[in-house]
Amino acid sequence: MTRYEHRAARRQDLEHRKGDVKEKARYSDVVPALNLSFDMGDECPFCHGLTLMPCADGKWFFCDACKRKGDMIDLVCEAERCAMPRAVQFMETIITSRRDARTRDLFGQNGKEGGA
Repeated sequence: MTRYEHRAARRQDLEHRKGDVKEKARYSDVVPALNLSFDMGDECPFCHGLTLMPCADGKWFFCDACKRKGDMIDLVCEAERCAMPRAVQFMETIITSRRDARTRDLFGQNGKEGGA
């Protein structure tokens, strides 16, 4: 595989992972992981006003003060001051943790339904 083909494959993989994260990540999962408050009017990582709000589906945010808006990847990039690949990795960790917690709640520690 040439260097160009390798880069193209990595880019394609990142775009696939990014799409998967955008579909699964919710504001209610991301905000606590970023150590932001989870009250009405969270602190905006862009302007630091207390006007950051989730949109109805929980996949988007909007700040009434600075008018910034975007998806959860944009929010993580700004709050963590990181590039998009790192934000995707961060959010994959959040999604995996949420899935694992639901599995433990459903099946308990021993892996049997109902925790018995």
